[in-house]
Amino acid sequence: MFYFVFFLFILIPVLRLGYHFGNLDHTILSLQGIAKARPTAFLNDWFIKNAPQPHWHFDLLTQAGESLGLLHEFYLLYWFFSVGILVCALKLICQHLKIEKALPWIALILLLGPWRFLGSGPLWGSWALPHFMGGSLGLLACALWLQKKEKWLWFVVPLATLFHIQHGALVSLLLVSGSLFQWRKNLPVICLAILNLGGVFAAAKLRGLTDSGNAFLMSCQKYIPEHCFAPAWPLDWLLPLVVIFIVFIFLGKKIWRDGGDSWTALALSASCITFFGTLIDYFDIEPLATLFRRLFFHRVAAYSLCFAVVIIAQMIWEGDLRNLQNKTLKIFAAISIVILLISPSGILGEKADLRKLTANQPVYEILGHHLETLVPPGEIIAMNPALVWVRLLSRRAVVVDVKAIPFQDQPFKEWEERIRDLGGFDFDGNKFKQMSFYQLKFMSQKYKASFVLLEIDDQKLENAKKEFRFVATVGGIFVLFSTQ
Repeated sequence: MFYFVFFLFILIPVLRLGYHFGNLDHTILSLQGIAKARPTAFLNDWFIKNAPQPHWHFDLLTQAGESLGLLHEFYLLYWFFSVGILVCALKLICQHLKIEKALPWIALILLLGPWRFLGSGPLWGSWALPHFMGGSLGLLACALWLQKKEKWLWFVVPLATLFHIQHGALVSLLLVSGSLFQWRKNLPVICLAILNLGGVFAAAKLRGLTDSGNAFLMSCQKYIPEHCFAPAWPLDWLLPLVVIFIVFIFLGKKIWRDGGDSWTALALSASCITFFGTLIDYFDIEPLATLFRRLFFHRVAAYSLCFAVVIIAQMIWEGDLRNLQNKTLKIFAAISIVILLISPSGILGEKADLRKLTANQPVYEILGHHLETLVPPGEIIAMNPALVWVRLLSRRAVVVDVKAIPFQDQPFKEWEERIRDLGGFDFDGNKFKQMSFYQLKFMSQKYKASFVLLEIDDQKLENAKKEFRFVATVGGIFVLFSTQ
């Protein structure tokens, strides 16, 4: 059973989303590790110097992989391990609820459901990502707690924090809230969770991640509202909230009728945070909306989704169909499954196709390697900020791009200034193309960019040919100029 479900968690994400390496979050999270492995990589890049990332283990993994020339293999194994931990966690939860036979169906519902869920990504995907590893370890901690294996928590909870600081904080919060019904009995677990929260704060302090949080709030509102600013979401993005509401009512009724147990308390805690937090965020109810966004409680939705799908399976698997109440539960469970499948990023409702990125990635890698040979280490490239692959794949410094947003206050202000200077924030890159050549020339001087990369359809190309030194045509798509 384990191996079959593991195979599903590998196969279906690759078929749906494609396998990703060297794009998406890797364009940010891989930088520090590569820079440590190769001192000439990203030399003089302002983002590397000024924007610390929270995932130090990923830096070490990347450094080791890059040093040995096995980065792709290291990332692949990392992804496999995160999938294995997730499947173990789900299996333990199903064993606790005595619905082991439902595990493959739970996996299918999760994998065919939304890959964007109320501001958070799920705990599965098709690439190496600390969110997947930390979240899977967090879910495993919840499963071990349900199985009364408290001793293991002293290892798994800190490990989740090591792999992802925020998941360490969230799982601590869930364990505390889930323990409140029997707090005397669960006092050691509550103490562990509180100690771990202290460790989370200390780790964040050491990593330089304890700024005011204003930069993150501004990023949410202006640049990444799909993650953490619900007032900007289309109404259909809230459709999965119906599933959380159904689960919330089911759990509330169970507590009212039978009293609280560990599973009910745990799942209800996550459901409450996701349901009420999302509504508070959407209707902009202050000061709670700002608190919800600042602490990025949207990520609890990743746990709520797993718990909800398990409860849906529980509603279907348990009970006699001759009982009217059980029939009603199964109808609501079926409705919930349909909602997950047709939601905007579910299998029947998804519009964005991440497979296009995997199709284009080999081309970007060739272009990046070409730029690496053309641009000496330490030189800075001024380019369209929408070309988020250039920094990582060329191993060279760039002025700015739209993906690498720092969440510390002062670096964030500098990032905004750089983005404004290169036309403004725009994932399509049209604002940069509308800049005049002389604006670009001035900004290249301001940021000491000795190279300029332009697309062949950019209106600035003709003036660049006259005033800059032509270096090379890159892949027939871009033209590289030297400003010196």
